Amino acid sequence: MSTQQAVDEAITSRRSIRAFTDEVVSPETISDILAVASRAPSGTNTQPWRVHVLSGAPKAKLSARVIEAFDDPAMAAAHKSQYAYYPEKWSSPYIERRRKVGWDLYKLLGLTLEN
Repeated sequence: MSTQQAVDEAITSRRSIRAFTDEVVSPETISDILAVASRAPSGTNTQPWRVHVLSGAPKAKLSARVIEAFDDPAMAAAHKSQYAYYPEKWSSPYIERRRKVGWDLYKLLGLTLEN
């Protein structure tokens, strides 16, 4: 197996699994988490999310459907993102920020246009 194939395999086979408890999270704790999360950065600062908080039977129903979709290869393959994570056309001030971050990272690595 080539290095590229090994990397591709590592990426495509990765599955992140969290351990959860049955402990009920209080509405106050959820509100606190959402207040902090509302300030979290996103890729390109687009913040394209919506938050829905479920509990009880609606949460159980959604969880079952997500597991079903994840375990069904046909359903997983049919999934299409509801939005383009990165814009097709960058506008100001985002394009300038993106370029500055890129150039700063290259500089940290000692890369220049001549490299």
